[in-house]
Amino acid sequence: MSRLGDLKAELLSLQTELARIESEGRVLTNCWIAEAKPGSSKNKYPRLKSRKPIFNGKKTEYLSINGSALVEAEAALTRGRAVKQLSQRVKNLNERIEKLQSKAAKNKEKLTRKKAQGWYAPPELIALVRQVMGEIDLDPVSHEVAQQSIQATNYYTPAQNGLSQSWFGRVWLHPPVREKTAKWTNKAIAEYESGHILSATADFISMKYACNP
Repeated sequence: MSRLGDLKAELLSLQTELARIESEGRVLTNCWIAEAKPGSSKNKYPRLKSRKPIFNGKKTEYLSINGSALVEAEAALTRGRAVKQLSQRVKNLNERIEKLQSKAAKNKEKLTRKKAQGWYAPPELIALVRQVMGEIDLDPVSHEVAQQSIQATNYYTPAQNGLSQSWFGRVWLHPPVREKTAKWTNKAIAEYESGHILSATADFISMKYACNP
């Protein structure tokens, strides 16, 4: 499992544990029990105390010395401490997951741009190609993103393998950056000599090759 996957699994485990504790009963955080003061008429009972008015708008809740009130209050405080610790861990995990996801998204975007560079040609170059050839009937090695600017009537994707396809009409050729250009130039020449294409203009990493009738 990836690091991100491990963190998500840990987060799910913590959230499950939080839900379990909260389902057990009352949860009190940032509270404490003030002991009864013998001989005091005002504080003769133990009290739940809080710095904020959480007990029906008050900061104090008196506990009966009889029954289970004191035991239940102690259990609520124990759950509160556990919830507080788990909540902090959940917060820290969420921050770590968010950072990893953000980093992964940036890396993916960077990789996508890097891969896509092989499909792009400067818009001004495409404009010049259109001035020379008129329209672009075929882009034999392209991508849907590149076609937003090239707008060839037809195009082949890498999955279709333009080298194994028939070419026709007026061709714009921009081979993949990492591939040797010879097989693409040979393909263009062969298609032209066979009469399949009328003209072709190619860009080999800023080096232009053209064959026109």
